[in-house]
Amino acid sequence: MRNIFKVSGRINIWALLISIILAEVIGIILPVLTVDIKESLATLNKPVFLSSSWPFPMLWAIIYIFIALAAYRVWMIGKRGINVKCALVLYLVQLLLVFLWYIIFFKFKFIGLSFFEIVLLLGFIIFTVLEFKKYDRISAILIIPYIVLVAFATISNYFFWILNFN
Repeated sequence: MRNIFKVSGRINIWALLISIILAEVIGIILPVLTVDIKESLATLNKPVFLSSSWPFPMLWAIIYIFIALAAYRVWMIGKRGINVKCALVLYLVQLLLVFLWYIIFFKFKFIGLSFFEIVLLLGFIIFTVLEFKKYDRISAILIIPYIVLVAFATISNYFFWILNFN
């Protein structure tokens, strides 16, 4: 089995930690900066397929580790002299977009606007995967669960918008 932490036969522990911390901080800071998710959702009509939200914080934490590993691998490939700037910029843009979506949806409850923003986010994640795949197939694969979860969030956001349109 291949060690996903090794790129070119080496592990750069500091770069790995920076990648993981950057991604996980997004997940930790967002609830602090906005509001309690349960409290925010309690005031909205929910789609029937969202009866419980308990697995989502755990899923997001795992997915942030996956995307951090993907970014780390591409970053380390860039250290070999390969220009991966576009890939890493796309990665940072999608992190910013997930940050903005969270604030638009949970803090301000602009559900319609958040739907268009999350569609944009999903597009940037797909562009990130395609760009990462040019340099490292494993990095692209690591982001696929993120696409699935954001696609589910996009569908959920749409139904929140329809059910709470006033």
